[in-house]
Amino acid sequence: MLKFLQIILSITVILLAGYGLITEDFKFQPYMMLFVGLTMLVMGLREFQKGQKSYG
Repeated sequence: MLKFLQIILSITVILLAGYGLITEDFKFQPYMMLFVGLTMLVMGLREFQKGQKSYG
């Protein structure tokens, strides 16, 4: 479940970043940063589930 969520969030971040770079319109940058933060949160939760607390 968390791996699927991480993939979806990562794809969203890549699409928003690509849109900003291609069109030079950065109005979606706050949303991109929100999704980057959520991606990092999901990555940390996955590491905690694996038992690697130092990485989480």
